[in-house]
Amino acid sequence: RITHVDRAAAGLIDAVAEERGHARRVVRPYRGERLPDLDEIRAVIVLGGPQSAYDDHPFLRDEERFLAEAVDADTPVLAICLGAQVLTRALGGTAHPGETGLEAGIIQVDLTADATSELSGTFFSFHSDSMTPPDGADVLAASERYLQAWSAGSALAIQFHPEMTLEGINGLLQIEAP
Repeated sequence: RITHVDRAAAGLIDAVAEERGHARRVVRPYRGERLPDLDEIRAVIVLGGPQSAYDDHPFLRDEERFLAEAVDADTPVLAICLGAQVLTRALGGTAHPGETGLEAGIIQVDLTADATSELSGTFFSFHSDSMTPPDGADVLAASERYLQAWSAGSALAIQFHPEMTLEGINGLLQIEAP
C-alpha cells in the first residue's frame, strides 16, 4: 500500500489481507521510497493523507504516473481519500478544494441511481478536497455534500474511509488536534 503519513493505519484493509494470507508492503513516497514495479505486485492500495492532490509535490506526480500505468496494466487499484484524488488526476479527472468545506465525522453514503455496488451506509469521513472523475468513469456513491466513489477499469476510488477502525479514527484525531 502507498501511504502519505508515518502513522498510517490501514485498519480493516490489513485485517482482511492478513485473514486471507496476502503479503503486504508499505511504500512511503513522501520519504523518497521507490514505488514498486508493477510485476512485483498483484494490487495497489493508496491511502489518504494531509496533502492535497493538486499541490506541487513531486512524489504525488510520481504516484499519478504509477497509478495510470497500474490501471493501463489492469492491476486492481483501491484508492482512498487523498489516494482517490491522486487516482482521479492520474486518469484525467481533477482534484480541487471542496465547495462546502470540511466533511468530517460519520456520514451517510448513498448509491447513485445506476450503481449496483455495496458502497452505501454510514462511514467515517475526513476531507475538505473533492474530485471530478475522469471521463467514462462510473459514479457509484455520494453524500449530501460530495462525490464519494467512482470506478473506471481496474480502479475504485473512494473518498470516505471504509478502512478506518475506532483505533484509526482516534489516531487521526490525535494527529489533527491542535
